[in-house]
Amino acid sequence: MGLKNLSITLQNVLFEEAKLEKAIYIGPAGVKVVPAGMSLDVLEK
Repeated sequence: MGLKNLSITLQNVLFEEAKLEKAIYIGPAGVKVVPAGMSLDVLEK
């Protein structure tokens, strides 16, 4: 989608490390996106 270097993701929100509002990014055509994250390794916690 052309979104890069997204420091806050849905994983951060689910683990209560960030607020949802901080994980919302504006993508192409103004679409609001909440990226899921890049790794499944943290789900082993």
